[in-house]
Amino acid sequence: NLSVVGQATPADPGVTQEVSFTFQLSNAGPIPSSGTVLSVVVPASATYVGSSATAGTFDLFDGAVVFSPGQVQPGASVLATVRMRLGGTAAVSVTATATANTGDPDPSNNTASVTVRAVRPSLEIERLSDGRVALTWPSGRVGLGLQQGGSPQGPWAAVPGTVDETPLGRRLVLDAGATARMYRLGP
Repeated sequence: NLSVVGQATPADPGVTQEVSFTFQLSNAGPIPSSGTVLSVVVPASATYVGSSATAGTFDLFDGAVVFSPGQVQPGASVLATVRMRLGGTAAVSVTATATANTGDPDPSNNTASVTVRAVRPSLEIERLSDGRVALTWPSGRVGLGLQQGGSPQGPWAAVPGTVDETPLGRRLVLDAGATARMYRLGP
């Protein structure tokens, strides 16, 4: 009697941030499951980064990571993790399905889906009373850095300066200067 449950870490990722989708395959039956396979579909809108498992082997085939833990004993579990980067802010569902050569009295719990939606982080710009500009954005958004440019088309370059970590996120205070600048969070 195989069952699959899943979760995503982090549950509220930023765009381009790596997300780990972990699925637990368990055997609640009275006998070992033989020829056990767990297939995790990688959505077209995500980029595959890597995989790991607590038992067996895995391979990437035609947009799915196929885990082969072999025989799963009664009461035992196997964890399978697929790491991906999400490309946009649309909801992404990742589905894992378990099969085995051994009969399963309840196949209705052999599939689990985990859905996440990547969030574009916000960038707040505030003009301070002394004429400087304070830029604030959320912490923890891997792969995104503060950039500046002269127009929406760029060119974009990293913003120099010392970034402070605050309870509200990251903060950088700059002299405003005479030239108008545009700021964004970009790769």
